[in-house]
Amino acid sequence: RRGTDNRFQYTGSQPVTPAMRRAFWAAGVPLGKDKATLEQPERPLVEPVYRQKMSEVERLMLERIRERLGL
Repeated sequence: RRGTDNRFQYTGSQPVTPAMRRAFWAAGVPLGKDKATLEQPERPLVEPVYRQKMSEVERLMLERIRERLGL
């Protein structure tokens, strides 16, 4: 599962499945028996960087298109 609403990052609470419990145990981080969900706070990853660099990305894309078209 990629995340909520098909986003790259996952936020919210996620139920702990037996497979997840085994994976955490194998990684050396055993989860307690009373742990039923994992809480994952929002951590913006792609969107803030994209918004910050949007004009630069657009300029680079147009530049490359012009190069390919020989303009």
